[in-house]
Amino acid sequence: MLVLLSFTDVRTPWIANTFVNSLFAGVYTDFNSDWFGDAGIFLLITYKVQILFPIMEFVMKSLIRMIKRCCDQKKIWPNDVNRTNAPTIGKFVDLYLGQ
Repeated sequence: MLVLLSFTDVRTPWIANTFVNSLFAGVYTDFNSDWFGDAGIFLLITYKVQILFPIMEFVMKSLIRMIKRCCDQKKIWPNDVNRTNAPTIGKFVDLYLGQ
């Protein structure tokens, strides 16, 4: 977001570098409504990703756990915990707790 700002008013030695100077050669000299109009879309996209990613992570983890249970019981709806192919109780617990 700072790339949109212009740091021509600031007199510091690290700004004198041509790379840094070209990087911060934006059109706005201050945070005003126009800057928020341009940078707002990037902020909204970031916020949407941060809101949706935990939900997607939870859904994917639950789906993978359900697929592992289906493979263990060889059924589409794995609701019978007595029908399992796990050789030990530890592997059964790991499989059904999602670890």
